[in-house]
Amino acid sequence: SFMPAAMVLIWIVVVGLIVVAASLVLWLRSATRNVQHVDPGVLRDLKNVPQDTLFAILQPHIVPMETIRERGYGPLLEIVQLLIGVVPTCDMLLEIWPPAFHIYNVIVPNFLNLPEFLLGVGTRPSSLITLAMYVSSRAAECAYCTAHTCSFAARRGLAPAKLRAVISGSLDGTELTQAER
Repeated sequence: SFMPAAMVLIWIVVVGLIVVAASLVLWLRSATRNVQHVDPGVLRDLKNVPQDTLFAILQPHIVPMETIRERGYGPLLEIVQLLIGVVPTCDMLLEIWPPAFHIYNVIVPNFLNLPEFLLGVGTRPSSLITLAMYVSSRAAECAYCTAHTCSFAARRGLAPAKLRAVISGSLDGTELTQAER
């Protein structure tokens, strides 16, 4: 029984994709092996937390990162680490109610249109999208989101001069293109 050339080619492609996927997983594991997380005990022990905030209600229930990893989310956390350079501490709060953790981890990649965005496929340049994420985070005065989107933008190749232009408020300068302004 002989296989047509097309079937052989399909099997070669499938095996190649499996090898690439396995290599990526192994690389992710080694690249993020020494990730340090905020100690949940530090967050639980924070004093002077305004009692009229959501954090004050959730603070005693923070889920340690080790527990999140034990629940099978290690590879997901490693991908996030690769994408933005950190594993957000919000995961420790979101995992208090697992549906929130799941929804968050589905919405964000879909909002960014991953993996097309990371592969450079599409109509908008990644620098424009990451700049918009950073500017909107600063406009909302969210230091948490601003830090993460700054890291994400820098990792996607947005020039530091453009981030400085946004920080300094010189949006009419020559650092930014017309589309970015």
